[in-house]
Amino acid sequence: MIFFSVCNALYPYFTLAALVVILLRIRFKLWTKGETFLLFCVIFHTAGEILQIVLGDGKWDLPRRYLQPAAPLLFVWTAYGLFLLWKHFIKKFRLLRAGAVLVSGVLVLLLFYDGMVPSLRKRHRHGKGNRIRIAEKAAPVIRNRYKGPKKDRLIRNKLV
Repeated sequence: MIFFSVCNALYPYFTLAALVVILLRIRFKLWTKGETFLLFCVIFHTAGEILQIVLGDGKWDLPRRYLQPAAPLLFVWTAYGLFLLWKHFIKKFRLLRAGAVLVSGVLVLLLFYDGMVPSLRKRHRHGKGNRIRIAEKAAPVIRNRYKGPKKDRLIRNKLV
């Protein structure tokens, strides 16, 4: 359960592409110390968040928002892998450049879908979107009328 939760939280399409690139770079001995540091940061952050959730809340379900700060570190390898695929595809099949553009476009749309659609769906879900808009309109009014905690006001009034 935690494995699928972590995979979902780290954007599965990005993570899968990044893992393939990482394994290929290690296999062909192209791995660098800087990449080791980046990978350590991702693993350390992920393990730390899992421990916090499991030990603190006692849950094995990990919300996506906790792992999102480390996800861009994986995007470096994803972008590098897409660049190498593009370069290889263009070199191998010079006649199929339109196909390369089409495949790249589909990959970009798939990555966009995975990254943005869940957030957009939550924001514009029936009922939830109305509550958000009402809260956005009410926030300035509440902010202007708020005078601080009642306890502080009482102390301030006695001192003045």
